[in-house]
This record gives sequence, C-alpha cells and structure tokens, in this order.
Amino acid sequence: MRSCLATLVVLVAVVVLGLGYLGFIPVVAGVFGSDKPRDLGVKTTAADLQSANGKTGVKLTELPPNSSPQGSIKYSGQIPVNNSFTDRELTALAGDSKWKYNPFQDVQIKISNDGTLEASGILRVDRLPGYAAAAGVSSDVVTTVMDKLQIVPNSSPAFYVKGAGSVVNNKVNFDFQQVEVGRLSVPSNLILDNKGAITSFLENKITKIPGLSVKSATLSNGALKFGGTLPAVEATVRN
Repeated sequence: MRSCLATLVVLVAVVVLGLGYLGFIPVVAGVFGSDKPRDLGVKTTAADLQSANGKTGVKLTELPPNSSPQGSIKYSGQIPVNNSFTDRELTALAGDSKWKYNPFQDVQIKISNDGTLEASGILRVDRLPGYAAAAGVSSDVVTTVMDKLQIVPNSSPAFYVKGAGSVVNNKVNFDFQQVEVGRLSVPSNLILDNKGAITSFLENKITKIPGLSVKSATLSNGALKFGGTLPAVEATVRN
C-alpha cells in the first residue's frame, strides 16, 4: 500500500519535473516558508497505522543495506484486498515508509466527503536519482533533466496537490484543481497540457509493480475504497 501511495503522490513530482518548478535555493525557501508543507489538519495515531497495516495484509521485510538503488525495493506474491482506508490511515502509511529512496516526507492526505483529495508534504530532491533508478530511469537521463532544469540537489521544496478522480481496471482518471510547489501555483493550462503524460506515467507504474492490480479505487466520505490486489511482500533497503 505504501507503493500505491507513492504512485498517488508521485504525480506531483511528475508535474514538477515536467514544468521545471524545482529550482529553489534552500535558504530562500526557508525565508518564504516554501520548505514547510501545508497543514491539512490530518493527525494520526499508532492505532491508525495498526489498522491500516491490518487492512492491507502486506508483509514488510528488509533488503541488504548495500543493495543498489535498482534493487532497493522488491515485491513478491499477491493478496486480494477489498477495504476502505481513511485519510488518517493513508497518512499513517505514508509516514511509516522506511525506504531509503522515498522522496516524500511529512505527507498528509485529506479526503473530503465529496471525494476531493488533498495531499501535502516535502519533496526530497536529493533522493530523486535513487527513486528514478529504482523505477528504471537511467542516471544519465536524471542528470540531464536536473542540469537543464537547474535543480538544486539538496533542496526540499514543499508540495500541495488538490483534485479528484478514480482508478478502474488500472486506468487512471484524475482531474487537478490545484498544484503548488514551494508555495508557487502551477498554471492550470500547463497541467492540462501534461495530463495525458501524467496519466500514462501513473498507469505504467501501476502495471509494473508485481502483484498490484487496481480493479477499483474511489474517493468519498473521507476514505479511499480499494478493490484489487496488492503485493504480499514488500522488501526495501531502509534509510
């Protein structure tokens, strides 16, 4: 489920990389508060994490610390899951990720009664190369993109995304209402122009995770209702 969450939240990184909104100097970001994520008011407890883990049934194991980025996260097996997850449970799962190359920190996920989803957090740019390598993107491509976009390697801008959508038979339908990086709003026309590429990326990521299949994922009444399968085991290099 942590990987499903990463798939959900990674759309922010795709927008950011595609539109070049990552060139923030950490000192300046701190002055303007752009390194602080928006507080969505979602507070979690140990009970939320315990409940979420019980619903997913995914077993978490560790990989050797000297594993390469490409081999830093592995999945095996498959288990059926048909359950609802509250936004507190989703936030707790996101915060419990120990993967060394997870680029998302301090994540909060809020789901309104009308199905609108909000997500906020910090994007660790220094972990993007490892994340990309694990996703099968070559280091040369990552270096070229970071150079062209003048991405500061040690920056950690805040992000915020708001929208609504669903996933049916691994097909993603998500409409953005607002996207911010470092407190700067991404123009809506640029988001629309890149919607097809973002959707394709998400669908491709879903199908490439062994054991993951989304028959239905819908948002309503403060919860994500998920029907499909998840990997039975998720093994990661811990940070």
